[in-house]
Amino acid sequence: MFRGSIFLAQKCSGNEPVKTDVSGRYSDFDGNGGCAGFSPYFPLIRTAPEPDDTIIHLFSAFFRRIFNISSIRERVKKNINIMPGRDIMIVTGLQADQHQIKCGGNMGFLNVERTIIDLGTRRPYKLIQISDTHAVSLSPDQTGEELERAKQQENLWMKGKAHFAHLFGEKYDESECAIHSSECLQKEIEYINSEAPDAALLTGDMIDYPSGANDELLRRSIRCINAPVLFTCGNHERPADRYNDVCINGDASFQVIEFDDLRLVGLDDSRKTISRMQLEKLQKVTENDKKTVICMHIPVKTASNRDEMISYEDYYTIDPESCDSDSREFIKYISERETVRLVLCGHCHGASQSEFAPGKKQLICSSGLIGYIREIIIH
Repeated sequence: MFRGSIFLAQKCSGNEPVKTDVSGRYSDFDGNGGCAGFSPYFPLIRTAPEPDDTIIHLFSAFFRRIFNISSIRERVKKNINIMPGRDIMIVTGLQADQHQIKCGGNMGFLNVERTIIDLGTRRPYKLIQISDTHAVSLSPDQTGEELERAKQQENLWMKGKAHFAHLFGEKYDESECAIHSSECLQKEIEYINSEAPDAALLTGDMIDYPSGANDELLRRSIRCINAPVLFTCGNHERPADRYNDVCINGDASFQVIEFDDLRLVGLDDSRKTISRMQLEKLQKVTENDKKTVICMHIPVKTASNRDEMISYEDYYTIDPESCDSDSREFIKYISERETVRLVLCGHCHGASQSEFAPGKKQLICSSGLIGYIREIIIH
């Protein structure tokens, strides 16, 4: 039985954190004891406790979609602290055993989205994902030709990131986002270090193209992260073995981080393919019943999520209708293997989520060029 629940809060004024109450009533939080009502600048919190109330139309311009809502389990925090100046939306996921907390906070340049997913682990794990910063180095040590190329690419992405942000309806403040791509990457790494996650996930295109200066920027950035790092190469970081030295076990094609009851697997799909060797390694490492999260750059399009992914051109996905046989078998395997529960990826420059198989989510991370960071809490 599903229960419909929705918790919404928009920008709140006042200088103190606002503690929301999920008691099933409209709550009054405007920083001064007044009623929030339907103001676009103050929080609104509501629950719908009746069973089967599963479709909620979100009236605010901040929320543009219709969600299927399921129950939030007891273990979810019953009180959420909202800091002034943030937007927060809390909704359940599409399955009774999954839910999400999304918190989009435009903290200057950074825009953080938080997602909670119930995989039944014995303790919570915090993962922080960044993707597609397309950073270039403007080091004065570069030759004139190298420096000119870097400037051209920087100018190209200054326009490109605005295009993608508008295309996907994401937050984009020209004054805040008009910073150099390498500074984008630096700020996001500083954020990762401030949050002390169990793992940092860098899902490709962290630099815009291979070069001596860009490679050094990537290596230096990864080595500054004070957490285990799973870096999966993007299509702008080919050939992937160029970056073996900053990948776990010196292998960019297949990486694993093992926790007590959670496994993170990093796969290089930068050529829009998964090899037979990668598939066999995945099958071997997932023989036991430990929950597994797949991290890669390019998302998969399946029969289950085709409607959600239809807006993406073929360039942006691995599609079993057009990919090679090994990649097709990989998609079949992760769709059917019970312990593979989540895919985290990037490449599309716009955040989205879908179910690549019933009960299994694929989360696409938006671009680090606009300050997008995804935090995932798995419990």
